[in-house]
Amino acid sequence: MPNPESREQQPDYIAKILNDIEHAPELIQAELDRTDNPWIACFISRATAVFGSVDLAKRNMQISNEAYAAAKKVIDSLNQQIPYWRNKAFKSKVRMLPDEAKDQLMSELNSIWGILNPESADEQKEA
Repeated sequence: MPNPESREQQPDYIAKILNDIEHAPELIQAELDRTDNPWIACFISRATAVFGSVDLAKRNMQISNEAYAAAKKVIDSLNQQIPYWRNKAFKSKVRMLPDEAKDQLMSELNSIWGILNPESADEQKEA
């Protein structure tokens, strides 16, 4: 368990998660441009970074138990969908998923933003 009195500055995992989510579309496109990976593999790269940072944020007491549970629910949902789309992409040898599938997966990943940054999510709703 981390020592809250430790003088060593912990990384800001919340900022990293929010940054990773915000820039996921560009990072997925960049990976598509430089590799032969299908879109779902590029999405998995971004999602894995977010999932790991959520766990690290929890371990380092940077998010509440409630926020962690809500984010974990989204992560579990994505983890159930990813194998289906990965298998479909590799079996059919297509790089791109249907737009509806990409939009759904990105929407779920983006929902973690609202969980960890509720003030910003409220502002976005009002805009």
